[in-house]
Amino acid sequence: MSRLPVLLALGLGAACATPAAPPPQPAPPPPPAATETVKSEPLASAPAGQKAPVTDGDVTVGDVSGIQVIVQRWPGAELATTLFALRGGVLDADARTAGADLLGLRTAASGGTQTLDKDAYSRRLTKLGSTIDGDSAPNYSTLTAKSLLSAWESTFDLLVDVYLRPALPGSELDLQRQRQLQQLKREQENPDGALTVLAQKMLFAGTPYANRPVGTETSVQALSAEDVRARLARLRARNRLLVVVVGDVDPGLVLARVEKAFAGLPAGEPLPPTPGPITFATPRLQALERKLPTNFIRASFAGPSWQSPDFAPGRLAAVILAEREFVEVRTKRNLSYAATAGLGVNWPQSFGVLYTSAVDPGAALPVMQGVVKDLAVKGVTDKDLAGYRSTFLTGYFIGGETTDGRALRLVAAQLLGGDWRLSRTLPERLRQVTSQDVQAFVQKYVKDYQVAVVGDPKKVDLAMLH
Repeated sequence: MSRLPVLLALGLGAACATPAAPPPQPAPPPPPAATETVKSEPLASAPAGQKAPVTDGDVTVGDVSGIQVIVQRWPGAELATTLFALRGGVLDADARTAGADLLGLRTAASGGTQTLDKDAYSRRLTKLGSTIDGDSAPNYSTLTAKSLLSAWESTFDLLVDVYLRPALPGSELDLQRQRQLQQLKREQENPDGALTVLAQKMLFAGTPYANRPVGTETSVQALSAEDVRARLARLRARNRLLVVVVGDVDPGLVLARVEKAFAGLPAGEPLPPTPGPITFATPRLQALERKLPTNFIRASFAGPSWQSPDFAPGRLAAVILAEREFVEVRTKRNLSYAATAGLGVNWPQSFGVLYTSAVDPGAALPVMQGVVKDLAVKGVTDKDLAGYRSTFLTGYFIGGETTDGRALRLVAAQLLGGDWRLSRTLPERLRQVTSQDVQAFVQKYVKDYQVAVVGDPKKVDLAMLH
């Protein structure tokens, strides 16, 4: 059985999945050449006091009056992705406004603009062959457009209208509200979804991250049209906006279009601060009691930041733990239908997890902790480490085969790690990780578990993970 669905449910991503290790894979070739190209324009010189654009390999970074712009040129790519990342996320939300950004951006992306009603807007997107979607993450929200290369300029203009001048019709707002509420209800109906919510409450209690981007049933139900419009208005500022374009689009053209589109955009109020490192001094356990035949258990721990030298060893340690937990708990002993591990990297600081669903946690959890102890004491052989590294890199390169995949990585590296290059250098940093690095990571981080349980709390004891 593949562990990919479980990892996605945990929010850990496909790159953490660990089937039998294949041989090392080279980076995939670029897609075939497009039949049309967007016209090129030379990089304009920067106005006085503004940094000139800098090109580093296939990436050009510029600043347009306080708006950060990153363009990754992909020669021959037939598709282009434009992503507006909007700083803030839940960092300046509260219990009442949680979920407003997501609701507003989804409505904006589907409800038309002030010059095109919903039907005309949908027809325009269909004619262009383009898509526009809204989403929200803990530290930022996104509006993302994907288009044929030949339609990039028209799609960019439409995306600008969605950002600056959304229609937000009441009927569409209500429709998106109901969809968001259904998402929250399904989450609670599913034990894994309820487990994720409970685990994040434990991890982020007392921090801004306690308010999730999707909000709560209470907050989403109560949000008014004025609440949503006010939240979106906060996002229309130069210091909030990061523009990322990936495709065969000339950086000079992108910078010129950004400058023209956002000439009237205000500078913006100071950005909300990012929480400092989260640490746990002692293990804890919280349970959501439900009468289930299986107990769902998630033991979380605080990990390193994106910028930490421990980040790359942590990514590999998670791959190793995931494979070994599955083999020892399910394959060898049949103690769980699903046993895995992972490292969540959706925040500036990563958070690791051991996960299992077990009828008898008293048998399964000591085995899981035994895997951790074995890796902490014995490490991993160079041969096995090479295989695990190949597994991770294969998934990583596959994730970069699309323009939107690359755009999302650039945004995450820039806004969570402070440097887009972290996405470029990760493969090489992984190649430098040694067995000793992995061993040291496990010893340093995989401890003081914050254990969330959905099921029978009487069957789970912290001593099982000691």
